[in-house]
Amino acid sequence: MSFFDFQISAWLSGADQVQVMVHSSPAGNMRRPVSVPFDAQKFDEQRQLYRGTGLRLSGDFDLVELGRDLARVILPRPVYVLLASSLERIPPDDGLRLRLCLDESLVDLPWEYMYRPDVPDPGSLAGFLCLDPRVSLVREAPATTLNISASGPDRRMVVAGAFWSGHRDQWGVLEEYEDLGEALEPVGDLLDLDFVTAAEDHIEDALRQPAAIFHYIGHTDVAGGRGYLVREVAEGDANRP
Repeated sequence: MSFFDFQISAWLSGADQVQVMVHSSPAGNMRRPVSVPFDAQKFDEQRQLYRGTGLRLSGDFDLVELGRDLARVILPRPVYVLLASSLERIPPDDGLRLRLCLDESLVDLPWEYMYRPDVPDPGSLAGFLCLDPRVSLVREAPATTLNISASGPDRRMVVAGAFWSGHRDQWGVLEEYEDLGEALEPVGDLLDLDFVTAAEDHIEDALRQPAAIFHYIGHTDVAGGRGYLVREVAEGDANRP
């Protein structure tokens, strides 16, 4: 699936106005920005909901209304017309990447919750733009200095597998490793697979040498609020139901 860029710029102009324009899209661009009203205090309150540990909503919070408010700012009618036209023009199996180039006052608003202005049913999840599989959303302009070169031969890939005590393969580590090797056969001349058990310091030892890819097979868990990789299930833990 290929994605076409739909690049939007927006910036705060004055205390209660935002300027919005489309720089490039499959359906064309805009020569001058559109001015839309912006309630800075209201959006600052919404911004606070998404800071810290996550979303904290009261029982009467209307996520669709938030999405409509966001769309009124970033997708005024001239912008949305170009957006709809772009989706019509690109091949049906391809997608549209909404690239938001925003100033500091706008960049951290939860634009991922934008709701389509042309969806009449307020209860329809289809109105949330990012739930459309043909639409993705990113922030910032594309990097123009990125220079990607082709990989050379013999790149190393470390595969670490976690076993239960007695080297019991309760998590199907060896089967997954074999499947992984088969899947990577088309690039076998570029990758050298290096398999280690995750027990003791084997992962650290293996990564002391450069590795292009690290792949872990096993189980993750959380203790004391921090996540970790299981290296090995000890005899006492293995006997638990």
